[in-house]
Amino acid sequence: MNMEEQHNNLLSFAIAIVVVLVCVFFLSYSFQMKNININKSLNKSDLNKLAQEKFNSISNKRDLATNELIFFNENNIDINTISKENVLYIAYTLISKEDTIKSGEVLDECFGLDKDNYPEKCYLEIIDKNLLDEQIRNYFSSNINVSYNQFNISANQTCYFKDNIYNCYLNRNDVTINDYRVVNVFDSYEYNDNKLEVYSYLLTVRDINSKLKEDGIFSDSKATKLIDNLDYYTNTLNKQIAGDNAKKLVDHYKDDISKYKSTFVKENDNYVWLSTEKVK
Repeated sequence: MNMEEQHNNLLSFAIAIVVVLVCVFFLSYSFQMKNININKSLNKSDLNKLAQEKFNSISNKRDLATNELIFFNENNIDINTISKENVLYIAYTLISKEDTIKSGEVLDECFGLDKDNYPEKCYLEIIDKNLLDEQIRNYFSSNINVSYNQFNISANQTCYFKDNIYNCYLNRNDVTINDYRVVNVFDSYEYNDNKLEVYSYLLTVRDINSKLKEDGIFSDSKATKLIDNLDYYTNTLNKQIAGDNAKKLVDHYKDDISKYKSTFVKENDNYVWLSTEKVK
């Protein structure tokens, strides 16, 4: 091998070494940046947005039978005390309806029939249990205990579990129509050690002009503790409590109404519900 060939070989070797070192540097840098993006703390704006999103995810969920809020009532609630039927119902509401199998028609003659002899012409919805499990994992703490009982998905459908699927048949289910409106508003949050605590205020409004029950503003979730008449609600808000008016109404009575703390914990880069308690 002559001197020129040796020189070319050394040059090629040096270039290869440089290329390897550059690749190692960029791979290391990319990995470090990825870790920084995953582990970096949420800023105040991100936390506020997250807190409001988590509040919105539970604020209006209602028990189908009582029509009362599931998470915001007079009793504290957590993953151990929440109704197992409501866990399944909430999971169902989060499933894309394109992922369930539907057949038949909604006919009056189909309601309340024996499910073992249910006619093919009658409306039937089939839900894969795995779809429910996925939503439960995304919504609730992993410590929750799920029981696959029958549950209702509407006033007209009841679901029964068999062979890893739910078959939902037409059925007449008892429901309650409440004579008051619930105003439930996000207020603030606290964050530490991957735990997010969301604070909110709640009041109820009855405006039915009935001799049987008193109209007014109430401090509790069931409209039993009267705190004021409807003057402010009528004269200032023109009986409108959508959008900003809901917050105005809550702010006006903030010292006298119910306050709640909802706790979410971080699991697999997601914040899941753990508990909601009444703190005032």
